[in-house]
Amino acid sequence: MARGEGPTHLNDERTWPAGPFDLIFCRNVLIYFGAQAREHALQALPRRLPPTGHLFLGHAESITSNTAPVRCVAPNIYRRTPLPPPARTGSNS
Repeated sequence: MARGEGPTHLNDERTWPAGPFDLIFCRNVLIYFGAQAREHALQALPRRLPPTGHLFLGHAESITSNTAPVRCVAPNIYRRTPLPPPARTGSNS
């Protein structure tokens, strides 16, 4: 099911729909972002996917960062990798 939620501000993740979404199509969008905004989007979008979710990018886009929590499964198609466990705080003594 596709869902549109009105205008969003791409630089403010709080305005993004929460998900989870099985598929995210972000085709020919990231090419217009600066490096910092692109890296932020590539970190944030996979968090809105379930473990079996897929992110589709445009042919002019690719993920060159090793920090994005996805792996390439086909040209311009990425699958979310397991997210690290939350950081533990406090001591276990």
